[in-house]
Amino acid sequence: MKNIIKSDLYFHKLNIRIYIVAVLIMIALFISSGFDKADDAMIIPLHEIVMISVMQLSFISIITLTIVTSYFQGKMFENRFLIYQISNYGKKQTIFSKIIVQCIANLIILALTLITCVTLLCSVLHPGKFAFDINTLIVVSAFLVLIVRFTIRLVIINFYARNGVLAGIIGWLWIVAELLPWMFGNQFGNERLLLFSKLFLAGQMNYLSTSEDVLHFIPFVIVMSIIETCAECFLVFKKKEVF
Repeated sequence: MKNIIKSDLYFHKLNIRIYIVAVLIMIALFISSGFDKADDAMIIPLHEIVMISVMQLSFISIITLTIVTSYFQGKMFENRFLIYQISNYGKKQTIFSKIIVQCIANLIILALTLITCVTLLCSVLHPGKFAFDINTLIVVSAFLVLIVRFTIRLVIINFYARNGVLAGIIGWLWIVAELLPWMFGNQFGNERLLLFSKLFLAGQMNYLSTSEDVLHFIPFVIVMSIIETCAECFLVFKKKEVF
């Protein structure tokens, strides 16, 4: 697995400009959608600024990471070298390696984006306190867990689709489908649909970015992430044929 990770890291390093562009795009979209809420006279605690940043970045990051992950994984799964990797190291190690590398890459670009956006908002909102409190740590941790979960899903979709464009479309349609219960529940005031939407990644990310009380919600996010990830990995490793 170590050799595969090194090989994949080298591939990502060669195409690092794509990640740089992705970070710049997310920051630009954040500025265009987030700074209209800023008021120079406001004094806001840091955890509230983080909440604003997470709220603005939640679906911006999903769109951007869908494109970036599908591009990189599509290129690798279309490459004949993948057959060599699976033949020598096995399917499990190969897929796990790609999941690990892509999760690292996505977390890095998301962390850089989040730090930059929080810094920009701090310069505008003039927060009164800079110390990280428990709310800040919880929100950021849960957000990163959901991004890891989303990345694993995209890598596995690429494994099945074997095409980056198709995988990106499937990944986006999956998110839209997960949002439907929340959309209808919100539109018609149906509490059961709103509760049902929290079972899915999109609904959890939406709740995380809009709710003020997320402390009790974190264990549920972790449990659902473990269940979903284990189920997806089981389907991949149960599949015998590779190409």
